[in-house]
Amino acid sequence: MSSPSREEYGFGEYSATELPNVFITLSDGCKLSARVYIPISIPEDNSPEIVNQGPDHADSSNTVQNPEDNIIQEPTNLPAPFSTFKSVSSSKRVDHVTIISSLEEPSDPDERFPAILEYIPYHKDIHTAERDYARHPWFTSHGFVCLRVEMRGCGSSQGRYYGEYLPQEQRDCEEVLEWIAAQPWSNGRVGMYGKSWGGFNGLQMAYHTAGRGPLKTVISLYSTHDRYTDDIHYEGGCPVGSGLLSWAAEMLARDALPPHPRHFDSEDDWEKAYKERLQDSTQSNLMAWASNQLPGPFWEQGSVSQDYPRIKIPVLVFGGLDDGYTSAAEALARNLNSESKVIIGPWCHEWPDTSPSGTQIDYTDICLKWFTEHLKDAPRDYTAGSVESWPRLVVSVRDSFHPNQVCQDDHEWQGPIIKCEFLKFPTWPDECVKDKVWYCGNDGDLSEFQTDTKNKIKVTTDECQGKHSGVWCPFGSKFDFPRDQREAFEVSTVFKTPPLSSPLTIVGRGSVRVTLSEPHPNGRVYLCVKIGDIPAPEENMELKGAITLVTRCHYDLASLVPTVNDGLVSYTLPLHMTGHRFTPGRSVAMALALSGFPLVWPSFGDSDILLESCSLSLPCVEDGAVEVVKFNPPRPLLKLPSRGFHGDGQFYDSSNHRTIFEYQSPKIHMFHTIGLRFTERTSEVYDRFEAEDRPNQNMCSAKVDKEYIVEFDSISGYVKIETEQKMKGSKHVFDITEKITVVRSWSPRMIGPLGDYDEDSKRDIDQNRVLFDKSWDYTVPRMEHVAIWKKN
Repeated sequence: MSSPSREEYGFGEYSATELPNVFITLSDGCKLSARVYIPISIPEDNSPEIVNQGPDHADSSNTVQNPEDNIIQEPTNLPAPFSTFKSVSSSKRVDHVTIISSLEEPSDPDERFPAILEYIPYHKDIHTAERDYARHPWFTSHGFVCLRVEMRGCGSSQGRYYGEYLPQEQRDCEEVLEWIAAQPWSNGRVGMYGKSWGGFNGLQMAYHTAGRGPLKTVISLYSTHDRYTDDIHYEGGCPVGSGLLSWAAEMLARDALPPHPRHFDSEDDWEKAYKERLQDSTQSNLMAWASNQLPGPFWEQGSVSQDYPRIKIPVLVFGGLDDGYTSAAEALARNLNSESKVIIGPWCHEWPDTSPSGTQIDYTDICLKWFTEHLKDAPRDYTAGSVESWPRLVVSVRDSFHPNQVCQDDHEWQGPIIKCEFLKFPTWPDECVKDKVWYCGNDGDLSEFQTDTKNKIKVTTDECQGKHSGVWCPFGSKFDFPRDQREAFEVSTVFKTPPLSSPLTIVGRGSVRVTLSEPHPNGRVYLCVKIGDIPAPEENMELKGAITLVTRCHYDLASLVPTVNDGLVSYTLPLHMTGHRFTPGRSVAMALALSGFPLVWPSFGDSDILLESCSLSLPCVEDGAVEVVKFNPPRPLLKLPSRGFHGDGQFYDSSNHRTIFEYQSPKIHMFHTIGLRFTERTSEVYDRFEAEDRPNQNMCSAKVDKEYIVEFDSISGYVKIETEQKMKGSKHVFDITEKITVVRSWSPRMIGPLGDYDEDSKRDIDQNRVLFDKSWDYTVPRMEHVAIWKKN
């Protein structure tokens, strides 16, 4: 199969040359490792028009150069104004390769370029090598300098890393921005770009700089405005289960990855520097997160919701209906400055042009238009079709679907399965969105008419109520997404509408209002709400009666501000942002429960709760009241040559109600072109049981194991990182144990030369040496939210 043409790729008029070994020196002497793409080809580089999509960056020798030695001793062909990269190269030559060669090199040698910065802690030679190669050279071919910078203490950068979104991270980033703007090739304008962590710190830098300096715009994907209310640690005041522990395990292992040996004079120097970093900065993120169970200064650091007006530059936000940060994207649409725009598509925590869930779009072209108008020297375009004319919010709306249709069965995109369209809203909130209210009746009905209920509404707890809810932040495995909700609904308190006679389109955040006769006597109550799309009994067999999860919420009632009226206590629980169309014949259903494990930890309350009344409010849009936006399909992306396997893992359900969730996933990455191989394995198990040492006390447990294996061409053997984290929760405490072991091995290679995983490889313990070993064992008391009362 032939490679796509230049036109199919959509390359611009410039070349794109990669400089893989650049270091940026900060004011305290710390050097940050970067990969830079410059929009020019280097003379005497005889690259073809499109270079095999895979340069060979591997050093042929067993030693590489020290980043401290920046003296150029060999001539290089970097033309002005890019010759300054000679002084920041990590080796005695400027390593480079032209990824994209233009048909005709632009003639102006004095042209100055804007820059796009992605600044994250993830190892650029391991975790993001493929995705960076797919997009950064493409942006560069359109006249941008793209920089992928590793944060202090991460990857091959010097210094030490101590936690998420600390002030040091923002101070370093500000210095990087100033360094970029001061370069002779720069036009003084920089945009930040990234998803997840890169989206977070783009927003944070817009907040931190408050409009000053070279940062002129940000593109932020799957990020948050509030690190307590809308992040992977807590939801509605409830500790997140699957996401909290799995993310802690992920970060513990990632933070322990070694720098690339090519930046050191010898293996001994590399190993010494690596061990010192492990000893100085390896710490438990989980301990900090579990110890800060209530909102406060810990979470306010890095939360832009503290003062939205500080963000004075335009921000383009992307959110996904199947992502964990959808409601954060809606909050940003409500609160950011008037130049900012938000697009929420049917995506999980993957890029909009590669997400395995929902319709993929030409995401890079949208980014290019945004960056061109905000960063290039040409006058801003205010005509129709310019970014200035884009609507405030675009939201995808999916028709009723079977839950198994969300994700492709394999990793090759076959086109959208679920009918979906994108609706545009010039303002947000928009006047065309009207709330519709249903009231819970005596017989499990949701009615548009409020009637006196004869009996109180009883909400109970059951181990199965949280099953099949998916994970907090889906990345694309078919087991990440919510599945058929019938089993969960059968053990919950459920209300539903009669079959709908016409389509019902909801866009936005609905809410549920519950009223009690008095505050719950046992303090902590976690109320879990699911909104489902239920087929009619006679509906065709294609949907097979499955209940689709439309949206949900989990709240510790004490974290909400109730209203008190005539002795009744009422709470309003906002639902997550969604876009969904119930097709005719389907029913809207609401399930109330007191357990959402493993998505959130249970409260272990002593009793059920009784509600005086309950109502559901959903934001509805009339058909035809909102214009539809058409996006182009994605272009082909550059692919870094690699051999590998991305495993979907195995998912287990237990019928004994003990093991709620078990998931194992192997991944193998073979990056021969950059001189390394990488293997990743994950195992997660979530249980609910009665504690043997605590009679009559229910407990839940979670255990996540991670294994990383990294093998470099430039040194012998490989590095294996193993982490194990266990968390047990009861009504009063969390018991937590964590362990990390880093081993250097000279045993047979874990990964074969052709990309095969060698299951039979036997490793002699005498061939292994432990470089680092650390464990934690601690108990954290479960904290109580202090209720704030408000009388009508």
